Amino acid sequence: MTLDIVLLTSVALAMDACAVAAGCALRVPRVSAARTLEMALVFGGFQAVMPVIGYFLGVAFTGAVASTAPWIAFALLAGLGGRMVWSAFQSPENSAEGSGRHEDAPSGWPTFTALLGLGVATSIDALAVGIGFGLLQVPLALAATVIGLVTFGLVLVAAHVGRKAGAALGRHAEWLGGAVLIAIGIRILVAHLLA
Repeated sequence: MTLDIVLLTSVALAMDACAVAAGCALRVPRVSAARTLEMALVFGGFQAVMPVIGYFLGVAFTGAVASTAPWIAFALLAGLGGRMVWSAFQSPENSAEGSGRHEDAPSGWPTFTALLGLGVATSIDALAVGIGFGLLQVPLALAATVIGLVTFGLVLVAAHVGRKAGAALGRHAEWLGGAVLIAIGIRILVAHLLA
């Protein structure tokens, strides 16, 4: 597998992470650069690690991974998206997040624990790609590094675009960001069911 194919694969794998980043930033346009950097690091890290896990899982577990992972991704994305839509229609004092949030993170931005869940949900495809890498004898370290770096960069760009759009859309951005996450979860599940 040549570097250009690895790059194209990396961009394709990063799309769900980018959509989630844009959706979250759309809802919270005043999120700090540090929080978007944290999201990019988490998403890029999961995208880099998942192919490695998939590589070592091998063909024996392909069926189990393929049948379970899309349901987990759907539950995580739809759950967070539903919560975002719900809080969009609550009063500001009732929609504040609970404990576990960074002190400088604005209300509505995912906690670090939620970011980890989103990182898993958006990197399920990378797990399956890693299994394919094992079969094709792809240089694993190079592929995982490129996938992680591409995702990191694209998530930063997507979050920036989401922040700009969120500032323009105002209050409507909150429920729209949640709807984006729900739509991604449904797309993952439907793609699995139709495969």
